[in-house]
Amino acid sequence: MAWLYILVGVVLLLSLYRIFRAQLFAKINSKMCAKYNKMIASEKETLFQKLNEQAKAKGRTYTILELGGGSGTNFGFVKEPVHWVVTEPNMAFAQYFQENVKKNGGDHHISELIEAKAEDLSQFPNASMDAVVVSLVLCTVQDPQRVMNEVQRVLRPGGHFFFIEHVISQPGTILRYVQIVLSKARIWPFLFEGCQLHRDTGKLVKQQPGFAKTEVTDFKLNTSSLLLGFVRSHVYGVATR
Repeated sequence: MAWLYILVGVVLLLSLYRIFRAQLFAKINSKMCAKYNKMIASEKETLFQKLNEQAKAKGRTYTILELGGGSGTNFGFVKEPVHWVVTEPNMAFAQYFQENVKKNGGDHHISELIEAKAEDLSQFPNASMDAVVVSLVLCTVQDPQRVMNEVQRVLRPGGHFFFIEHVISQPGTILRYVQIVLSKARIWPFLFEGCQLHRDTGKLVKQQPGFAKTEVTDFKLNTSSLLLGFVRSHVYGVATR
């Protein structure tokens, strides 16, 4: 009978996790992102260099739409004051978002966290944004192609899409096989709010016909963490509308 008690215990734990997953994920993610930002600080500074240059030229009217902004971990990387709009489907992040606004918001005009999925930005007019930013978001959305369509719709002509994402490992590696299995078996997505390990975001952005120019840079996390080892391969880049 011991196996039955163990099984019931596991089922109860999984059920409780499912109920409180959004809150737990928001709390854990907010703490991890601070460490993660230190690990990839140089990549983020390089990524947002063009954004800072354009924001300086345009001033406070420069408008950024960040999708899935969570706790607002990118605020400190944009040095020039801008108008910043942030969407997030998991509103359990709201508390941590407000804390980060006070800590790293600087002179930005930052709107209240808006509840919205990246696939549906209908509340934002066509060609209304100077920049759209995503950071570890396209791995979690249900329909990446629909997100890209929305990104292109809300960007002004000449606007920029800034992204930094983890991606699937190189072909022929054991890690790539593990990433595919964990994703398709729904194990990793269940634990990490829908995150998919086997997406190739750099390729997705490059294939978008609506961009005049796309620059993508590959890099790997320098980490000994077992958990982060599953998302070691990354890309960052800028696509111009």
